[in-house]
Amino acid sequence: PAPVRQTADDTPDGTTAKFPHGLSLDLLRELLSVGDADLSREVIQTLGSNPQLGGPLLKEFIANTANPVSLRADAVAALSSQIAAERALYLSLLDDPEPAVQEEALRAFRGTEISAEERARLEQFAATHPAPTDLVAMIVSPAEVQSQRPPETDVALWEARLSRLEGAGDAEAGRRLFFHPRLASCSTCHRYDGRGNTVGPELSTVYGRKGDTWLLESILQPSREMSPEYRPTLLLLNDGRTFTGIRLQAYTMEAIRDRNGIKRVFNRDDVEMIKDLDVSFMPTGIVQNLTDRELRDLATFLKTK
Repeated sequence: PAPVRQTADDTPDGTTAKFPHGLSLDLLRELLSVGDADLSREVIQTLGSNPQLGGPLLKEFIANTANPVSLRADAVAALSSQIAAERALYLSLLDDPEPAVQEEALRAFRGTEISAEERARLEQFAATHPAPTDLVAMIVSPAEVQSQRPPETDVALWEARLSRLEGAGDAEAGRRLFFHPRLASCSTCHRYDGRGNTVGPELSTVYGRKGDTWLLESILQPSREMSPEYRPTLLLLNDGRTFTGIRLQAYTMEAIRDRNGIKRVFNRDDVEMIKDLDVSFMPTGIVQNLTDRELRDLATFLKTK
């Protein structure tokens, strides 16, 4: 019999999943082989958006140490949504020779329950690798990390705190955080260089706006200053249902874009109440899930042309 060829609808566990129309694993593998960094990064993001189907190819790419370090780190981040099933892989990546790969592996464990064996391995890693000790601390003792930080309303204290960090910000690490599926996840609402969602402002040119303090304040206090076109609006329908989104159209029809980027349209006669909200779609507390160094890296990425 002819060999079974995996299609875009066949996942390793037999469930059904699909890539965007026209894409298949074979085509994505071929595009990776071109060796263009930007193209490879888009392929990695596409594979990460459907990890049940794209996971095997991502793992294959990660394991090939001949691939560029930055792209391997991208692949580790893209697969991190599967940490529950890939804990052994991510622990093994702590032995990778590349610090960027090690750090992305550590980020995958954040917010998960770790076993005694995993804790011992992480603490052993921290003892021999002092640079990412902050990442290990956010896994094994996040409450202790948070207890030592200033309130998010005190931007001046945060600026002083970040200024005391050693070295310079890492824009590449910040880029991975921007598109990370589990941590900062900025691309859930924002677009950068054509990738991401359009719920919030496009951030490709944010580097030229108002200075570093404004950027840090926008991350720490997202509801403090909102452009009118991105202020969420609440719609209460006559049947009692409520919908919240960015208002796109008003008159005989009301149209909003919800927090998932989906456009919803309602007949004005079906709407009982319309109310502008003072709370941004961007959640507060994002910084609580980031280390100080990661916050600096994210800001460095956004303010780097």
